[in-house]
Order: sequence, then structure tokens, then C-alpha cells
Amino acid sequence: MARWTAETLAYKLSSKPRRTASGFMTVCPAHKDKGPSLSLSDTRNGRVLFNCMANCAPMDVIASLMNLGIDLRTDEEKARKKSNFKAEAVADKPAQPKRKMIIKGADEKEESPWVYAPHRASEREPKEREFWAPKDHTVTDLKWIWHSKDGLPVFRTYRTESAGGKDVLPLIPCEHKDTKKLIWKVQAPPTPRILYDLHLDPENVPVLVVEGEKTVDAAKKIFGTQLWATTSQGGGKAAHLADWSPLKGRKVIIADDLDGPGIAYASIVHEQAKIHGALSVHLWNFPAGQIPENGRLVQRLTETKKGYDLDDARQEGWTLGLIAVSANPYPGAAVVSI
Repeated sequence: MARWTAETLAYKLSSKPRRTASGFMTVCPAHKDKGPSLSLSDTRNGRVLFNCMANCAPMDVIASLMNLGIDLRTDEEKARKKSNFKAEAVADKPAQPKRKMIIKGADEKEESPWVYAPHRASEREPKEREFWAPKDHTVTDLKWIWHSKDGLPVFRTYRTESAGGKDVLPLIPCEHKDTKKLIWKVQAPPTPRILYDLHLDPENVPVLVVEGEKTVDAAKKIFGTQLWATTSQGGGKAAHLADWSPLKGRKVIIADDLDGPGIAYASIVHEQAKIHGALSVHLWNFPAGQIPENGRLVQRLTETKKGYDLDDARQEGWTLGLIAVSANPYPGAAVVSI
């Protein structure tokens, strides 16, 4: 049989997988996946790397794939395992009857010795060997620490870049149940996942939801304490896995990235805000048709770039004062309910 690739595996598991910068997002076979949460990417040595953003254990995914008749081992690995088995056989040992191979289901899995240990996140930073990323990706200096409500660090995210685009890797601290050894694993934190900058929420101002940690940082520089800016871990593919309860009784403004995925993310956040009892939910279309020039706003003569967000606005020189006099200011009547 031909070797599996990220693309062939993605289409095997879903009729409509989603292409990403590093490969594909498809349905995870190890849990009841409501949306694509299994990331797939190819390596230079012909392997398929996968990671379930809903926190399924790798062995559960492998077992589920094998139940579907999908074996990701290379021909060389299969042959090597068979050869090693023969080499270890004892010559005078009577032949044993063949045993039928049984793949355990997710509910029969062996418990991992590594457990999420958020209380140890401040002990040390991840080491280079603890990072996982496709070989053509590089880990940048952009990193973010996620804090609990009481201000304790609980996990981190790191941005990677490649010729195909960018991605953000979550790293969680894990402790061995027996040895108490601490390691960092490239794995999404357990659900429901906390919101970014939860410890900075003053609870008495409107909430501004954007997509991505970098955009939150830009929003804080623009709005200061006028709003509490936040986001969820994992972007649009995992927004439904976040704990949106801090939005209860709050006025929520969603500033989406100006592209299709941005609108999709805004739609999920809107739904979650309503479910968790937000006082009101608004979609704010940033006035990207204008651009700052010498302290005033002029008409943008070029097309706004795809995916334009508040970080792009900050780099162009937008300030809270300029936003207040723009064609679509916040706050103002142009902020419309969705």
C-alpha cells in the first residue's frame, strides 16, 4: 500500500478537511469530533505528524486509526519490527499459537503516567528539545504566558513560522505521577480552557474579543483600560472549547480579522457569549478603509490586506483618539448588534 501523507489521511477521515499553513485540519477519530480538531503535517522523512487540539492522547488516536485500517508505520518499520521479533525467538521453544491482535478502544486505554501540572508552570521555561514543530517551521521569539484568575502561570504558547505561513503551538507543564519529573509537552491544555489575560480582567468594563494573543497585546496598547481584551487558545478551530463564563452579564464586542476564518471565529464567539449569558454581543467592523497620515485620517487607496486585525492597525499608527473620530468608531452608534 502507498505510504500515507497528511493530505490522503485528512481526506480519509473527512470529506471536507481544512488546509492550514503546515498541513491539514481534519476530524479526530478518537473522540466525537464536532469540528476538525486533528492537525496533520508531513515531515521530510515521509512521516505524518498529528496532534489533537481537543487533547486526545496520541496512543488513542493511533488505536482509533488502526481500528479504521490505517497504519502510519513505514514499510521499513514494519519489516524491522518483524525481524526483531524473529531474532528474539528462542530456538528450542515450541511454536505458540497465533494470537489475534486486539486494539483497545478509547475507554480501555492505559492511563498515561504524565499529568497536567499547571502549578509547576513557573518552575522553568521549556527547553529547546521539548518543542515539537514540522522541520520547515522555526520557533520565533513571540511567546505568551497564560495565567489563571489568581495570576498564576498555567501554560504557554509559542509562534512558529514557515514559508507556508504561521502557527501557534501550545506547551503545557506535565508531571510524572511516580518520579515527579517535570516536562513540557506540545499539547493543548485540558478543556474548558481559560481565556487569555484572565488575571487582568477588571470585571467592570466591556470585553473586547479578538483572535490571537498578538492581537490582544495590540488591543491593550490601543484601548488601555477602556476594555478588557482577550482571546481563546487554538483560534477558530477550538473556540468552542474555551471557558467563556467570564462574559456573563458583560457587554461583549468582537473585532474579527478581515477574512473568512475571522468571521467564522466571530460567529463561534458570538454563540458562546449568548450561551454564557452576555448582556449584549456586538460585531465591530474596524474602519480599515481609512489610514492615519500625519495625525489625521485619510481614505485608504490600496486594498486592505487579507486578515487585517488590530495589530496591523497599531502598526499603521491607529490610536484611541483616531478611532473615536473614524468612519466606524468605538464606542458609537456604528457598533451594531449581530
